[in-house]
Amino acid sequence: MTKHVSISDRTVFLDLNGVRAVRGLNANQIKDSVDDGSLLWVFDIAAAPSRKDLRFWFPEISDSGSIKGLGLADVIKRILPEHRRWFYGSEISHWFMISIQGAGRLGRKLGGEIKSHTLRVQREPLAGYLEGCWLGSDKNQGVNV
Repeated sequence: MTKHVSISDRTVFLDLNGVRAVRGLNANQIKDSVDDGSLLWVFDIAAAPSRKDLRFWFPEISDSGSIKGLGLADVIKRILPEHRRWFYGSEISHWFMISIQGAGRLGRKLGGEIKSHTLRVQREPLAGYLEGCWLGSDKNQGVNV
């Protein structure tokens, strides 16, 4: 039985449970898809290297055909549009599915600033963070970044 669920246009990433719900797979099947490269756009945002906290780029989960042939630079441009110089803590919290406190810690780590009680993080450090968290390899896709 298929149920149609509407998901916010602002959704950027899903966590493991979100992928389980959308794809109808168990955690081991999803992890196998990450390991074998079937799911390419996966980012590990764990603060400690001893654990994993995976985030899956939503467009790949919802309609993988629409993103064929993209490289890491293309994906980052879709996540963080180049016309924007700053991104707010509330956006980071929503996108990465982390608490606002976690977004604050990440923002400070990336050199963000607080203006009028609002955290802002520049695009370049945030893009670099995504590059560092990505579990894939463009070499496997034949795409240059």
